[in-house]
Formats: sequence, C-alpha cells, structure tokens
Amino acid sequence: MDVEEQKRLIVGEVDSHEDSHSTNKRGGLVSAAKRNWITIIAILYGIITTTLLAKIYSRISSNALPAPYSPINHLIKPELQDVWSKEHSIYGEEPSKELDDAWTELVRPMLIQVSASEVKDNSEEPDERLELEQGGYLASLGVFHELHCLRRLYWHMFEDHYFKNYTDEARAYERGHARHCIEALRRSLMCQANTSLYTFAWDEHNTHAKQVLVSNAQRQCVKWDPVHEWANSRTVGYNPSFYKPGSRKTMQCDRDNEENCK
Repeated sequence: MDVEEQKRLIVGEVDSHEDSHSTNKRGGLVSAAKRNWITIIAILYGIITTTLLAKIYSRISSNALPAPYSPINHLIKPELQDVWSKEHSIYGEEPSKELDDAWTELVRPMLIQVSASEVKDNSEEPDERLELEQGGYLASLGVFHELHCLRRLYWHMFEDHYFKNYTDEARAYERGHARHCIEALRRSLMCQANTSLYTFAWDEHNTHAKQVLVSNAQRQCVKWDPVHEWANSRTVGYNPSFYKPGSRKTMQCDRDNEENCK
C-alpha cells in the first residue's frame, strides 16, 4: 500500500468518525428539543386546563347572587339545624300568659331605629320615610314582620280569646290583616324554599292518619341569636313617636318663625 492510499484511508476514517460524532450530536440536540417541547406542551396543557376549570367554577359560582343590602349582613352566620325539631315549643299551644309572654319577647324588636345612611343604602329617600322624634327612622327587619304575621294568624285560631270584645268592623279589619299576612308568609316561604327531604312513616298509634310525615334531614339556617340581639339593641317599642315625611322640618321652621320655610 503506497503512501497516498494510506492517507486516503486515514482521512476516510477521520471523516467517518467526525460524521458519526456529528450525527450523534445532532441526535442529542433533537432529543433535547423534543424533551423541551414536551415540557412546554405539558405546561400549556396545565394552564389551559386550569383556566377552563376556573371558568366552569366561575359560571357555577355566578349562580349565587350577591347578598342584597341589609344593615345586619355582617352579623349573618349560617348554621345547620334538624328539620324535625326534637325540642318543645310553646308557640303553638293553647292561649296562656306564658305563651303570650313568649310571643311578646320574640317579636319585641319588630320596630327599630335606623340611620339616614341605612335608609339610603336600602335605595330609599329619608325625606320620604317616617322620622322618629328620638332621631333616626322607623324600620323593621323582614323576619320580625313575618313573626308578627304568624302571631296574628295564631290569634285568629282563638278569636274568642284574643278578639273577644272586637266590633264587627274591627273583626273585618283583622280578617283583612290576616289575608295580608298569609300572602306575606307565602311569598317568604316560596322565596326561601326549604328543599329538605321529608318522607312518610307508618304510625299504628296515630288516631287520625297512620301515615305521618317525618324527616332526618338538616337545613341551613341563619343563626338566630345575633339577629334578635341586634334588633333588640335598636328597638323603639310598640308605639314610638314619629313625624310624617316633611313634617319635622315644618315644625322646626314654625318654631323658628322663618318666613321662607315651605
């Protein structure tokens, strides 16, 4: 083998080695690129999935409307209660002093005092509402109006006891009042729609109907004590003194003898 041929073989081996090295290098670069792309795709998939889930959750959550204004929104605390109460309640028993006292205590804070800003926050104009002589404005929380209505309906079960000396005109007024109360309670019950499940059991000892309504379900309620305590802190009694809309300003103007008062 001559020198030139040896050179060609050596160069060929070197070229072959370099080509192999170059190929391996390119293969490594391609593999690294593939891994990078897989990582990028996985990250993008995670972002897209998270975004879609967030949108779905947002749509589900959007079904829950924001709470409408109430001056006690900050005190509202939910709690679970058994649908079927196992505790004794006096409120539906036969008329007695104890029963009347219990109802009186329950609805005592029906009439309360609120500020001008609270009236405005309720989308109302203070100048168009009854102003209390002691300051503030006459108001009531809805639940106490409904409890008041429930007590009136209880009274109608025992008209001879609660309306004994009423005239025909007064009794007619009370019947109209009761119809108003029925409608107020109907709307409130349908608005809040208790969806707890009731079932029926068989009671051999029941003399009226063997099939009886029962439930072991629970329902979400508003914790009552903070509501009652807040209302009690603002109660103005059953017969507060107040001014008709605009009359307080007129009385002040008359007192000051200002000729330009209207």
